[in-house]
Amino acid sequence: MNLFFVMQIFCNTFNLLKINNYELRSNHTNLLKQINMYNKLLLSGACLLAFFATSQTTIFEDNFESGGGNWTLNSGGFGSNDWIVNNAYLGGFFASTPNQPGAITNSPNSNYLHIHNASLACASLSECQALFLAGSGGDKTAMMTNNISTVGMTDVTFDFYYLCGGMVGTTYGNVEYSTNNGVTWTAASPNYAGTPTWTAQSLTNVAWDNQAQLKFRFHWFEGTSGSDPAFSVDQVLITGIAGGGNNITTTNDVTPASWCFNSTETGTVNFNATGTFTAGNVYTAELSDASGSFTAPTAIGTLASTANGNLSINTTMPAGTPAGTGYRVRVVASAPATTGTDNTADLVIHALPSVTLGLLPDVCVYTPSFELTQGSPAGGGYSGNGVVFGFYNAADAGVGSHAVTYTYFDGNGCEGSAMQLINVDACASLDEVSENMLALFPNPTKNTFTLKGELAIEKVEIVDISGKTVITFKSSTTIFDVSSLNSGAYFVRVQTANGTKTVQLIKE
Repeated sequence: MNLFFVMQIFCNTFNLLKINNYELRSNHTNLLKQINMYNKLLLSGACLLAFFATSQTTIFEDNFESGGGNWTLNSGGFGSNDWIVNNAYLGGFFASTPNQPGAITNSPNSNYLHIHNASLACASLSECQALFLAGSGGDKTAMMTNNISTVGMTDVTFDFYYLCGGMVGTTYGNVEYSTNNGVTWTAASPNYAGTPTWTAQSLTNVAWDNQAQLKFRFHWFEGTSGSDPAFSVDQVLITGIAGGGNNITTTNDVTPASWCFNSTETGTVNFNATGTFTAGNVYTAELSDASGSFTAPTAIGTLASTANGNLSINTTMPAGTPAGTGYRVRVVASAPATTGTDNTADLVIHALPSVTLGLLPDVCVYTPSFELTQGSPAGGGYSGNGVVFGFYNAADAGVGSHAVTYTYFDGNGCEGSAMQLINVDACASLDEVSENMLALFPNPTKNTFTLKGELAIEKVEIVDISGKTVITFKSSTTIFDVSSLNSGAYFVRVQTANGTKTVQLIKE
């Protein structure tokens, strides 16, 4: 029975009792007290009914009499079966679509949303009703074109009429919802099949309450077999209770709003809670994934409190969270369970810059100081034992293996680094080399130099002070032409059967 009419009955009864109250006032005092109490109960009940009758809010409705303008049909689908809106019920070579019950507007043959066999010539064969072509691999959706907002609402309910013959597990339809503008979808209903007549359906889910970007779609899965009629829908109605229950709104001032990958950042999430929260309640700030989905949120901070109003949670953004540009934050409560809206603005985790450091040359302890240029991208800085303002001084580092680090900061303030080892050798002097049966002369030289020793020379390399090999000699000659080199200091690296020796060479 309509709540408005129930309320009228209560009110009429209340008025009748008022009259009886007046007539019995002088003679029936005890009865009068009972009637007065009954009057108050009836009045309270009428007010309560009035509240429920007026607090229901229609958020969205569509009976498809104006076509399918509120829906995006067949997006991402394939196969021969399409969603369509029309009022085709009769005719053709197959069974007709069942007439609608009287509860549906403009029944028994009003416009409705349904799957039909798109491979048939509808106009000529009159087969645009709810018939499908089995085995065509159909997978089609009819999605609400625009989001709806349920912010400040509870008990959001999705009502509609449907029919679907199909086959359980093979050919069926269902309802899905999204709370992030269609980025991700979640099943909201069982799989509909084996229902060849129009049936009323009512769905509700707390995940639909207090959402800024709620959207529904009907999904048709077509297998290799199944019976007509295909998935059909009419009389869609979405309602909620405005201002009912508890609400949490996350404000758009989350800190930090951006940070670098793999850094552990502390910050604050501010929110406003309305309603009554009970003992043991814990507010939890949750971080979405990089697409803004809260399907598997990450808890980043908690506040144990039953307070409402403007509140804050101290947060820690966990290191290792993947880089992305679409993160959101929301606050949920535990007692009673309440899901808040997100902060409405994207948070960004910046990827770290890609940094490389090329191989560093082996140098002699007496090698003159030289500039380091192997780091990329340009603009970073070098550090390590022997490094001074971007130059390497082997004498300062001393003999041994030393780490050199190149660090670079990008425009987002994110840091990347790379490390290489540089070996500093004592490197025998010319006299010492001679004592070890190897002689190099003349040094300095303009065009050529000669190497003599008791051991066979296998390879000779000329290396510049940056560590780059500029000439390689592989022949057994003892005279080496360096006339093509620019003037400056070089290293001659001689490989023999007894090992490798490095000697400094000055090219005039």
